[in-house]
Amino acid sequence: MEDYAIKQYEKKIISACVSPEFELMNINRFEGDKCNMEDIALALQTPAFMSDKRVTVIENSGFFKLAKTEETVIRLTELLKNMTDENIVIFVEPDTEKKGVYSSNVDKKRVLYKLVNTLGYVSEINRFSEKELMDIVLKKTKNNISNSDCAYFVQVVGNELAVVQGETDKLLNYCNGRTITKADIDAVCTRSADFTVFELVDAICKKETGKALEIYNRLLFTKQSTVFGILALTASKIRYLLRCRDLAARGRSLSEIAERVKQREYFLSRDLETAKRYGIDKLRRALEALKECDTDIKTGKMEPELCFELFIIKYSM
Repeated sequence: MEDYAIKQYEKKIISACVSPEFELMNINRFEGDKCNMEDIALALQTPAFMSDKRVTVIENSGFFKLAKTEETVIRLTELLKNMTDENIVIFVEPDTEKKGVYSSNVDKKRVLYKLVNTLGYVSEINRFSEKELMDIVLKKTKNNISNSDCAYFVQVVGNELAVVQGETDKLLNYCNGRTITKADIDAVCTRSADFTVFELVDAICKKETGKALEIYNRLLFTKQSTVFGILALTASKIRYLLRCRDLAARGRSLSEIAERVKQREYFLSRDLETAKRYGIDKLRRALEALKECDTDIKTGKMEPELCFELFIIKYSM
């Protein structure tokens, strides 16, 4: 989910319902462990004060994964059905991230989701596509950057809108009106963990052990990701390279592969060259080694940092 867009929509709903001078008396927020049912019930039954509407924001509650027999769901269902028109409820259920993998906090088969969808409106706010982010950057820079460099920029900084906008501002200040180039992006932009791990995999495939270890230690030092996060992202990148290589071996054209893996042809050519240079058998062995690494860490057989470091050394030689 796109956190920045969610916050923007939330602000717009609140500003449309409650005047700024009356927000203190007419807005309640509950989040995570603080989503106490008794407090929520009180908020939903409290009338608006000197305002037409009253807003209750319930975030990251986990309610939308509970069974209909759960006491919380029974109580909340009753409250929502009998709520007056002056009370507005905003449920925000962001995806859960674990080891670089995101999962939904909403089960659309549950009774609570169906009720909210019937009584109100459900909006799924996904992350912006690369094209949408590029359009935003091109507009913000007044097209003072080439399409290829703009695509590279989005790959480097990641797909979070707030980050993209912040990094674009950095570039504009740094370039001070001149055309933005790849060199400028490399000079001032903060690399996302996802892109940095791709650089790590690229260094392993090129057998640049020193560079791979430097990137790995930088990730840990800057706390961009945990060892588990790095391991999951590395496995994801290797699976991507294997898929690209497999499609190429089946005779698929560059444009067909690009469509299948959702990658621009410019970057895909580079990735196919990396996969070809390293070899499909070694990529498969590296993927199996990552599974063993994951098991060794979870069973306490080896320390996480050392385990992945040994993986880098072995597969970049």
